Amino acid sequence: MFINKNNIFTIDGKAIAKFSYKKSLLTGKLDIFYEKNLDYKFVNKEFKKNSTIIMENEEIYIKYITIPKINKDKVERIVRDELRFYYRTDADITFSYSILKKSKTSLDLIVFYINSNILNNIDLKDTKNIKAIYLIQFCYAKYLKDISKYNKYIIAFIYNQRLYFIFCEKGLIKYNYIFRNFKESAVEFEKCLEYFVNLNKDMEDNFQMIYILGFKEETVSSIKISYCLENLGDINQNKLFKAII
Repeated sequence: MFINKNNIFTIDGKAIAKFSYKKSLLTGKLDIFYEKNLDYKFVNKEFKKNSTIIMENEEIYIKYITIPKINKDKVERIVRDELRFYYRTDADITFSYSILKKSKTSLDLIVFYINSNILNNIDLKDTKNIKAIYLIQFCYAKYLKDISKYNKYIIAFIYNQRLYFIFCEKGLIKYNYIFRNFKESAVEFEKCLEYFVNLNKDMEDNFQMIYILGFKEETVSSIKISYCLENLGDINQNKLFKAII
């Protein structure tokens, strides 16, 4: 038995792609059966029930905060106020959070947020059909969390000609970076990897594996001499999107 109601919209600031899919209620299998490109001014008309938005080309900002222990329904408001105070703005900030530690009096949170105008082109306040908004980095992080046997690892992947790096600890994204003008070659990849590792000194020598996706083997073969690296090849969109649906 399949349900056939859901759509995924990928947004990168210049273009929007719509993917319609059906998902088996029995096996969970995801099958994308329709794809088309959209104009921003028409995208709201395409939103149907349970639509999911995936944003590309956006770096994730990460902040650690401690708040008093309060009811779960109040945490979001406190986090939003904290971010608005930090940036001295009244504008809406897109964010999510995870609880790292609880005590009798406080909550330690890791907050993920973006500083983007992309969503301003979409009238989200007038639609009730949005199921969730994700960044593409979270799709890959969730996919690897389900299959990795390590606690600390780097994910490097190419998506729409951009090179993304993520450092994850126990499935949570701790650091990330995007190389937007990446030209695939062994020399260029090694430079980008070293830049990412050196950018975050507390990550250096603190990861157990580098997972790479979407690369040619000749691009990464020389890196295997210096790093523990596993080439997972290409991942099709069915598997990638299934990680967050």
